[in-house]
Amino acid sequence: MQSIITNFSILKDNLESVAFLISKGGSEQESHSKIVQSLVLLSQIESEFKSLMNNKELPQKTSSEEKITLIARQQNNVNSSANRANEIDIEVEKVTRRVPRWFKNPSQYNSTILHAFLRLSEKHDRITPQMLRRECSALSDFDGNYNQMKNFGKKNHGKVFEEANGIITLWEPVKKYILELYKQQKV
Repeated sequence: MQSIITNFSILKDNLESVAFLISKGGSEQESHSKIVQSLVLLSQIESEFKSLMNNKELPQKTSSEEKITLIARQQNNVNSSANRANEIDIEVEKVTRRVPRWFKNPSQYNSTILHAFLRLSEKHDRITPQMLRRECSALSDFDGNYNQMKNFGKKNHGKVFEEANGIITLWEPVKKYILELYKQQKV
């Protein structure tokens, strides 16, 4: 119960910070990061509430060992959510640090792939990996570089893409940032 109260307190602080940043014209990147953190906290709170409700509904015959196993699973879920939030923050920071350099160095593979995607997105509503691969046919290692741009990892280029059901989109936490940089670069 204490972790739920702590998460509510952190959530409240995050939302107050975002409200202040928005009202004072603060950093969109910082506001976005706080909103993502808040969403992760809400997910954790929801999970903890469900866990509490499940614990109250456990039959009296449940053994102590089964209860301990259930509690351990619930704690792992909370830890996984916290790790995921941290992973997202690290990727967002990595992208905001690297992508401006990509726009300045169009010969880099990651820059070539991102530019190809952005050009395709101006012409098409849906972009498939095959379309992007064709657009980048001059690159010798398209797949390796593209995979590093759509997955999390310590040594990846920075997650900028999301791929679902054979459709590529910009990863939501960095989408607005990338589109703004692209727009500035075109001017």
